[in-house]
Amino acid sequence: MKRKINWRKVVGRFFFILFSLSFILPLLSRIMPSGMNKAETKLFFESKGLIFKDTFLQYGKQSLRFVCAGNDTLPMILFIHGSPGSWDAFKEYLSDTGLLANHYLVAINRPGYGGTSMLGKATLQAQANAVAGVFHLKRNAKPMVIVSHSYGGPVAVKFTLQYPEAVSQLILIAPTICPEIEEGIGFKRGLQKFSKLGLWRWTLAEDLKNSTREMQPLPEELRIMQPEFIKLKCPVTEIHGTDDALAPFGNQAYVKLQFVNAPVDTIVLRGEGHLIPFTMPAKIIEMIKAKVR
Repeated sequence: MKRKINWRKVVGRFFFILFSLSFILPLLSRIMPSGMNKAETKLFFESKGLIFKDTFLQYGKQSLRFVCAGNDTLPMILFIHGSPGSWDAFKEYLSDTGLLANHYLVAINRPGYGGTSMLGKATLQAQANAVAGVFHLKRNAKPMVIVSHSYGGPVAVKFTLQYPEAVSQLILIAPTICPEIEEGIGFKRGLQKFSKLGLWRWTLAEDLKNSTREMQPLPEELRIMQPEFIKLKCPVTEIHGTDDALAPFGNQAYVKLQFVNAPVDTIVLRGEGHLIPFTMPAKIIEMIKAKVR
């Protein structure tokens, strides 16, 4: 006997989902934390007995917030977060005594996030310019190590292509680097388009709007940058989880295929997803230490 469909319930669920997507979720996005403010940052480092600096860099008409810890005469490790995100994605890294012993640790809020300004659409070029501003402040003459996550990966690569002498090595954690893979993630592309419609357009948190602005043009920006990948010569470490839905595991093979003139080391994390810098900071920190000793 066929089961009778309760159309009233089906229609009711449809409108509930539509209401959630159009009103509740955008409002929730506005009250979700978008990174540690200055007071929270101060409390975090003071609770660990560490000296730090939380400041802004002016470059052109823009301002960039960055947080740093350690001796600024030591070689720099620069941490670049994903999309959306903020410097505190790497707060455990900046407070690690093993890293602090030999390096000056700096984490930025990329343009568009956590007090850092963004005029218009943030391109990979604009992001690389922000990184350059921080690099030029460093006091140690040695090139820096860049540790990046997700969208921060293409930003790190773009900067390194422009300033090859400034970077001693790249550590890419789950980078969104392959244009075909990035373009083919249907649910992500769909949400980005949906975020520009209806109440989403007016009520969505600014961080998520900025994420859409930088992620939508990313596949084409990566295609334009792809022929330059052969210019990369510094050591590259690519760390990726096999169950990553936001930056699928195929990105690792793409790095090995495209970075032909760079020594590439790949680290596979079985069964892990996209948020590995947050879910296993101790393990990732040990991987970084093994590379920068």
